[in-house]
Amino acid sequence: MARSPIVIVTPDMPHEADRQAIVAGLVAYNEAAGGPAGFAPFAVLIRDDDGNTLGGLWGRPMGEAGRAAKERGCVGAWLDTFDFQAPGFYKGLGYEVFGHLPDHPGGASRTFLRKLF
Repeated sequence: MARSPIVIVTPDMPHEADRQAIVAGLVAYNEAAGGPAGFAPFAVLIRDDDGNTLGGLWGRPMGEAGRAAKERGCVGAWLDTFDFQAPGFYKGLGYEVFGHLPDHPGGASRTFLRKLF
């Protein structure tokens, strides 16, 4: 049976299904290569009395989220932020810089930080 041709596209507005397909492929490859398994989404949610989510953090541990992540066996966390956002805030929480992209996006800089638990 002939294979379908491979087409590379760069959509203006990629869909969530596109992201999920990429993540699924990366997870399968990493697990087959002996990389970390058992990755699971992590969230700290703020809910009202009726159980409706009002806000919170999704996969970016801080404070209570860091403690809960450690209880789950996580050994650390990493994040990225822009210079106009909060690199100083994260440094104050014990995160250390491990990477920096100057002028990305144009006019701003992106900083990558990590914290070991």
